[in-house]
Amino acid sequence: MNFSLKMLLATLVIAIAACSSVPDDWSNMSSEDIATWKQAGFAPEEAQTWKQEGFTARQGADWKIAGFELDDAQDWQSEQFTATEARSWVDGGFSLKEAKDNRTKGLMPISEQSTDTADADADADADADADADADADADADSMMESEEQDMSEMSGEEDMSEHTEGDMSESEALDEE
Repeated sequence: MNFSLKMLLATLVIAIAACSSVPDDWSNMSSEDIATWKQAGFAPEEAQTWKQEGFTARQGADWKIAGFELDDAQDWQSEQFTATEARSWVDGGFSLKEAKDNRTKGLMPISEQSTDTADADADADADADADADADADADADSMMESEEQDMSEMSGEEDMSEHTEGDMSESEALDEE
């Protein structure tokens, strides 16, 4: 091996070692950063690693909640997927490459949850339709009763149930005279 190749290798080893050294405490972070990473559920070394790789506490938390380790999160994020989108594709049985190719075609994964949601929406629509039909029937019945009452009043008929004993109609009073 020649000298320049040895120097290049040595430099690379030192650079990699320097980059891979992550503090195992909260050093080099502001108190605000520390609070945010803690609130997101990260231990000091884990927070330092995710931060060093360019993630915010919110992004890191999203990827962790979606079930991704840092390496996978980096891969998916580098292809402009959010944690939620990536989870949908993975749940649909797709690799990152397949997801990327299908997304380029304008396709989206169909997950079990989305079909459950569609079924629930269909059930809700059917219930709403049944409620609307029942309301329409009740309104029609009410209108018919109201029209019958109006017709009765117009023809001069009275509902005798409204009179108490001892009340006399006008015609009864005339008959007594």
